[in-house]
This record gives sequence, structure tokens and C-alpha cells, in this order.
Amino acid sequence: MNACGRNKSTNHNTLLALMIPTLPPTPMEPTQIPLNAADFDSSYKFVKKVGIGVCGLAKLYKNHHNGHLLVVKRVYADCHTLSLTDSKGFPNKVPMEAEIMRLLPQHSRIMPLHFCTPQFPNGDFGLIMPYCDLGICGLLLDAIGNPQSGTPKTTREAALWHVILQVTESLAFLHHGRGAQRRDWNPVSHRDIKEDNILMRTSSPPGSPFPDLVIADFGMSAMYDNHVSGKVILADEDHATTIEESPKSDWRAFGRMLERRVGSSLECSDGLSLGRLRDVNLDGARELELVQLSNGLLRMCIADMLCHEEKLFLREEEAERVIGLAGKMVEVLRGQPDFVPMPRGEFQGLGLAVERDLKSYL
Repeated sequence: MNACGRNKSTNHNTLLALMIPTLPPTPMEPTQIPLNAADFDSSYKFVKKVGIGVCGLAKLYKNHHNGHLLVVKRVYADCHTLSLTDSKGFPNKVPMEAEIMRLLPQHSRIMPLHFCTPQFPNGDFGLIMPYCDLGICGLLLDAIGNPQSGTPKTTREAALWHVILQVTESLAFLHHGRGAQRRDWNPVSHRDIKEDNILMRTSSPPGSPFPDLVIADFGMSAMYDNHVSGKVILADEDHATTIEESPKSDWRAFGRMLERRVGSSLECSDGLSLGRLRDVNLDGARELELVQLSNGLLRMCIADMLCHEEKLFLREEEAERVIGLAGKMVEVLRGQPDFVPMPRGEFQGLGLAVERDLKSYL
């Protein structure tokens, strides 16, 4: 199955005996990546430990030939794992995160996995992933939510629409298979959306005023049957029978994150009553009108994410509505005379890899 496309007939027996095959380079990785574990061992040298968590630790490695950076996430053998059968019929434990990343098609908003190997004698796994050079999304949200930073309001609102646009694109991919070639898509719920699990990297193409965002850390994720509502077909052993979350919970978690980090900076003085975003008709609205409505539309968007009464954002068309609106608002706000690119220092972590930069690998 290329991704979550086939229902119930997924064959996990070909996963790994020693290693998940290397993925081809993605848009995240313009430079060469190691072809296998031997190449990694011979070309990459340890730089420093960059984070530690309940289920593992992360270390930064650097290619001593070309300076390329990679992160090795060591996942403890007894944490968020699946019991699968290898090609010879023997039981084999693998990290949940590795299996989900293997099944998903590559996507520019989703952290790719280069390879995974149980390289440690005690059975711990090593997940080799790209390094995101600008830290966690929380750094950007701190800048957006700080009216005293000196950054124009237009720039901060454009940056918030940018966050909504790119995270919505990634969740629409996980939940609906947006942008993937598929027939039947088994929805994937991340189940741990928070600012520490959204990484930032230098934008492509260069020159964009905001960083690109990447969803990481799939250790808590689950895959659902697309024909039987709420039925889990893939989850780690500790949560396989107790999962209550669904893709909708990802939207609520995203909304709670935005409300907590930037909600107080969204003024209520633009005259737009707080209703449902889908009921707002912006056809024919001029740019100046959109600029004036931006603040209220942001508040409505966050309120919709937090809504428990309707299945807003769970439907593909609702996600598409937000993607279209957010893209338009970024474009309009960037065109305003008082817009200035957000200074890189506003959201960039200090140094090569401070601990806060890489929490989300854990």
C-alpha cells in the first residue's frame, strides 16, 4: 500500500528485519542523505545531545564531508511499539512512529523518516530524520502573540494565517489524504498536536518571510478504518484498545494551542461578530476590506476549531475552505504597505541546536 490507501488488507510483514529501506530525498532534503546505516556510520559524526524525553533521546549528527545535519532519535524498546511479523514469520517489535511514517506518502508538511534500525544492543531503535534548522513553532507563536515586539500588526496577522495554512494542509493530508494519489484513505490522527511537535525549517523557495512548518513525532498517532467510523486499525500497543481521540481531536488541539499562545493578542474591535466561518461570504470583498476583517476572521477560525457541536474541519470541504481563505489572507496582508518580513531572530532558536529547538523529535 502506498500510504494509507488500502483498507484492512495492509501487509505489515515486509516492514523491517534490520532496517526500513531508505526513502528518496524529499523537498525537505535538497542535500544528499545517507543511503544506509553503514554510510551513516562512516560519514556522520556526533555533535551533541539535543533533547531527552520519556520515550527516548535525540542527538544531532553532522556529515564531516559536506556539513549536512541529521537527527538520530533513539526510541526506547518498550515505548510506543507495535508487534509485527517479519518476512520469515518471526515476531518483531517496531516503533509506532516508524510504521506510520513508512505508510504515509511523502509530503512537504510531514517529517520524513530516512531509515530506522534497531542499532542498539538493548533493543532500542534509532530513527534517522532531517534536522529542522529554525526550532519549534512555539518560537514563532511567541513572536506573533507579542504586540510589544515592534513587528507590525499586519506582519503578525499574516504570520498567523501562514501557520493556520500550513498546519491545516498537513492535517488535511493526514485526515483526508489531501494531495495524495489514493482511492480509499485510512485517516491518521496525530493525537499529540502542540507547538513542540510542529517544527520550523528555512522556507522553500528562499526569501519567504515565514518559515515552513513540518508536523513531527508520530509516536502517539493512530490509523482509522475509513469504512467503520471510529475503528482503530493501527496504534501502539499501550493505546490500541483505549483510543478515544479521532481526527477531530487534532483540530481541537490545534485550536487550543492557538488560543493559548496568541488568543489574547487578537483584538475584538473590527466589528465582525463571532459566528461560523463557513457562513461568511467574502466573494467580491476588496483587499482593504479583507485587511480590516483579518482579525475577526482569525478569531472565528480558532473558534471553529474548538467547536464541539458540529463536525467542523472533520470534513474535507471545511479544511479546503480554511486553506483557501488562509492562503488568500497571507497574500493580501503581504501586499500591504506596512508589511515587513518578520526578523529571523524573532523566531529562530539560538545556536546550532539548543534543547528547545528539538523537543518535538521526542
